[in-house]
Amino acid sequence: MRDVRVWACFGMAMVTDGAQEYWQVERLRVAPPTASEFATAYPGKRFFERPVSSTSDGHHVARSKGHCKYIDCYWTRNNDDSSNFHDRFTIAVKVAPRSLYVINRRGAAYFRAVPGAPIELRHPDFSPAGCTAKLVRVKKELLELDRDIPDQKGPCFLVWDRTYGTDWVLFKGCTCEDSGWRNLFSPSNLTVEDCTFRRTPGVPLRLIADWRADLWCEGMGTTNVVIRNCTFEDAGLLTPKEGQISTRCVVPEGWDIPPPDKGFVGGDVLIEKCTFVRPTGPVLDLPTGRNVTMRDCTVDLRDNTRATPSAGAFNTAGAENVRIERITTLR
Repeated sequence: MRDVRVWACFGMAMVTDGAQEYWQVERLRVAPPTASEFATAYPGKRFFERPVSSTSDGHHVARSKGHCKYIDCYWTRNNDDSSNFHDRFTIAVKVAPRSLYVINRRGAAYFRAVPGAPIELRHPDFSPAGCTAKLVRVKKELLELDRDIPDQKGPCFLVWDRTYGTDWVLFKGCTCEDSGWRNLFSPSNLTVEDCTFRRTPGVPLRLIADWRADLWCEGMGTTNVVIRNCTFEDAGLLTPKEGQISTRCVVPEGWDIPPPDKGFVGGDVLIEKCTFVRPTGPVLDLPTGRNVTMRDCTVDLRDNTRATPSAGAFNTAGAENVRIERITTLR
């Protein structure tokens, strides 16, 4: 898909959801029209400035088989995430030797696995449960498998449909500015290169795994990530306590579960040759993660009128084996 322009739309500007694999998006532009663009397209019509481009995500991947490239794309004035890459999963409890009951509020209809799908079970901390089975039947919220289910550790199983896997993603030369929230990435084997994140209210770039009983089961964690030669300018305006680049695992509040597998949620990450201009808070925030290297980056704190005491800091207490080297700070 090349040279597609979205001026204004209700909902998400672009949704990827299905078994597609090997695709490329070039120069997708989600932005309200300028007066001259509108006059060219609709001569003689009255122009009015649109406050938003899309009322929800600028781009959303719900399910795919990955191997995709996003090159020279642009998002602005969308009213939620600029981009959200994930694969849907669900949470369920064992109710019979071969049966699971979906307890996520959005139910089996949100998960949408069909008979014949390969189902992998993991424990709440993302560790393997040692069970991959074929889905035999879906009856309302009941999932029936073709083999016995192991003992449950903790309050639930994480249930994945291994038909899908949004991995091997290249995000290159893209710009996200003045958007509603953030950019969420959960693919493994991910490269984010030569991108600009400008005036993003939320965390500009977050590596995430997110599961809750009431809402989302989106993002299975990410490993093998390269973030290179990117610029973060006046980003994180509404979340100064969180980093411009961060890892995060969101689980139901109050649930007694072990910590997530740090290698699976934000593991093996290289951040290099990036520039952070006027950060309001930390440039790096790692509540979880393993084997993270940040090097040859520049943090520019000059003329930083929104700076908090943590501006330009590195929060790494929640991660293991973190190396930060050759950082230039401008004051």
